[in-house]
This record gives sequence, structure tokens and C-alpha cells, in this order.
Amino acid sequence: MTTYWHMQMHRDNVHGAEAEDIWAILEHRNIIGLGDWEDGQEQIRAFKEDMNVNDIVAIKNGANLIA
Repeated sequence: MTTYWHMQMHRDNVHGAEAEDIWAILEHRNIIGLGDWEDGQEQIRAFKEDMNVNDIVAIKNGANLIA
């Protein structure tokens, strides 16, 4: 069963990369991931344990869909 996910890019986690750089990483390397922050432990657990290959993920930067 396919699950749909939403991931939000946060400017402070991008380390100066522009939206075009983020898009290029997603397009050419086919990877996504999370930061590691204290209040995000449930999201980190879900990413590691619940997300599966072939799930669909929307990557957003604010209100703008990136991928």
C-alpha cells in the first residue's frame, strides 16, 4: 500500500542552499532526509520506521512545492 507524505524544507536546515540546489539534489541524487532535533523525535521515528520504498513524498519550501 502506498502512503503519501509531506516534508517541509526549513531554511535554517538548508545551510545556505537555494531552492534550485535542493531541487537538483532531489532530482539527481534521489534522496531525502531529516535533520536531528529534540522536538522532532516522532517525525524522525516515522521517517525511519514507517516510510517505505515507493511511498510518495511531497517536498515543500514554505508554500512552494519543490518535488
